[in-house]
Amino acid sequence: MATSAEIRSTLGDWFDAQGTSCAALGSPLYANLFPAVGEHVRAGRYDALLAPIDRWRFGDAMPLRVMGAAHFLALSGAAPTLAAAYPSCGGTVPDPIPTDALAESLLDELLGHDDVTADYLRRAVQTNETGRSAALVLGLSALAGAAATNAASGPCGPISLVEVGTSAGLNLRFDRFAYLDGDRLLGGDSASPVRLNPCLLYTSDAADDLPCLDFGGRRIIKKKKNTKMRQLAD
Repeated sequence: MATSAEIRSTLGDWFDAQGTSCAALGSPLYANLFPAVGEHVRAGRYDALLAPIDRWRFGDAMPLRVMGAAHFLALSGAAPTLAAAYPSCGGTVPDPIPTDALAESLLDELLGHDDVTADYLRRAVQTNETGRSAALVLGLSALAGAAATNAASGPCGPISLVEVGTSAGLNLRFDRFAYLDGDRLLGGDSASPVRLNPCLLYTSDAADDLPCLDFGGRRIIKKKKNTKMRQLAD
C-alpha cells in the first residue's frame, strides 16, 4: 500500500501535468498556478481538503476540480484577491505573475470555504473544448466524401450535427475554426482566432508515460488504478 508521502507525490505530479497542458494551451496563469499548488499538495497542505475523498483516479481530473472550486469562489465575490487575477471575473493576469502569493491565497480561500470546496471536489469535471473539433472535422469530412461518392446511387441529404451538452455547443461552430499543420492551413476559416493544430504528444510520468493524442489539449489517456485517499487522514 502506498504511503502518504507517495500519494502526495503522485498527486503533485498530476498538478504539474495539468500545468504543462495549460502552458501548451496558452494559459500562463494556470501554467504557473498548477505546479505551485502541486508543491503545496506534496507538502501535505491540502490533506484536510483531499483526505475525505475515498478514492480517485488520474481521469477524475482532481486538479481541475480544485481550480474549479477556486474559480467559483472568485466568480461569487468570495475571493476578491483571486478575482483580480482572473479575466473571467473582470480581472487582469498580472505580469509578472505573483505565483507564490496567488497559490497561498488560493489555498486560504479553499480552506476558508471548505464546504464549497468539498462540494466541488465531488463534482465531475465537464471540459468544454473547441479542440475536439479537430477530430470531429475529420469524421465529418469522411461522411461528406462518402455521400458524394454515393450520390450517383440516389439523392443524399445534408449532414446534420447534434451536440448534447458535451462542449456547451462550441463544436457546433466547427466550420468557423482554422485547422493547421504547423503554419500550413488545412481547412476552415483562415481568419478565425480559434486555431487548432493537432499534434502527437506524450503524457507525463504521472500518466505512466503512455502515448496520447492531443487535439488542442484534449488528451486520451488510459484510466489509472484507484488511489486510496484515506491514508492522508492517518
